[in-house]
Formats: sequence, structure tokens, C-alpha cells
Amino acid sequence: MNSSEKLITLLKTLSKEPFEFGVTELSKIIECGKSGTYKLLATLVREGLAEQKPNKKYRLGLAAYLIGKSYEDHVGLGRFVRPYLEQLRDVTNENTSIAVWSEGVVTVLYRLESRAMIRVVGRVGSARPINASAMGKTLAAYLDWTDIEEMIRRTPLKRYTQKTIVDAEALRCEFELIRKQGYAVSFCEFDEGSVGIGAPVMDRDGNVWASISIGVPTLRVTEEKMKEYVHLVGKTARQISEAIGRMQ
Repeated sequence: MNSSEKLITLLKTLSKEPFEFGVTELSKIIECGKSGTYKLLATLVREGLAEQKPNKKYRLGLAAYLIGKSYEDHVGLGRFVRPYLEQLRDVTNENTSIAVWSEGVVTVLYRLESRAMIRVVGRVGSARPINASAMGKTLAAYLDWTDIEEMIRRTPLKRYTQKTIVDAEALRCEFELIRKQGYAVSFCEFDEGSVGIGAPVMDRDGNVWASISIGVPTLRVTEEKMKEYVHLVGKTARQISEAIGRMQ
């Protein structure tokens, strides 16, 4: 990597969990000596893109937040999908989110919180597993199975609860069902106390590029409510897809 690539890698690394890193960790990631890593970090700190904490570890700085906020406010995906997710949030009174593939991981890009006192907790930037979350299963279901097999080979399926799918063939059947019905459900598969319902967002050619979902505490889930949630999530996903189609 050249210096520019190392700087970019440092910024991307600082944006991921655990969100603060020591020089030794960072130097290994960018394959650079400690002295060189210090110099690169000093540049980021000087420009406000990183800051050093009292424990000597580094994290993103205020300038990085301002850049991200400017993008989100003016040209970001959130600005485009917010009216649709707001409507879905208001009619269901549950969290609404949208996720995309980012560097091989299903990542939450935008999220609106439920106004209910009891709600499912989550955050923007977090990853969602392809075998346990509604958004993860939705996006993975539309990939070629050979790509999924390669992902599983690199990172074996993780069990989050007793209901998590950890068998590859069972997951393949689940993906076939998702494509057939047009939506995914994660019922206590990622977290014991929550249910997720996800649906694909497509472009004009039918390519899936995002997934929206709602997260619901199990205490509010009934058979009747589930039918309503599935209908509303699917309807919202189609509305976003149609809006994207008009823009192409």
C-alpha cells in the first residue's frame, strides 16, 4: 500500500468495532512500522479526522463525523429513503432500517427508532449476519449460492440463539423460500427477544441492492400483527424500488 492507501485504510479501520485502536494494532493492519504509523496518525489528528484518547488509543475525530453528516444530509441514502422509513415507522411504531452490502458484510446504513418505550436496540454501521437477521437473509438470498458457500468457507455460520440457522443446507432452503415469498423473517434468530421482517429493494432491472426491515420485540408479536408487518414492509420496499426505477 502507498501512503494514501494506508491513510484510507486507517480511517476505515477506525470506523469499525471496537472503534478505538492502539498503534501496534494499526501498524499490523496497514503493514507499516510503528514510526510510520505514528506519522500517518499524526496527519489524521492534525486534520481532525482522528484523535488520541488518554489511554493512547486512536479513534475517529470530529471532522470525520462532520464529513459523514454532510454526506448524509445532502446526498446520502438516508435522505432519499427517510420519508419511506418514517412512514413505515409511524404506521408500525417499530424501528425501521435499511442495509446494503459493504465490503462483503451486510451493514445497516440508516435507521429510525421506534417511539415506543420498549423497542429493539440497534445502530447505524453495525453488521447483520446472513443466517440470523432479516436484512442479512434478505440480501444473501439473492446472491448465487456459490458465493454464499465461499462466504461460509471463510467465516463459518455463527449461532446467536437456539433458533439460528447454522446448517448450510437448511440456510439454502431458507433462501429459496425468501426468494419465493419475497420477504424474510428472523424470529428470535439473532436475539431471543426480537423479530425482524425484511424485504428486498430492487432497481429497475430487478437487481437487489438493499434491504429494509422493521425490528419488533416479541412481546408485541401476534399472528395477525405478523401478517400486517409483512404486508407493510413489502409495500414500502416496493415503493422505494419504484422510486429508484423512475430515477434510472
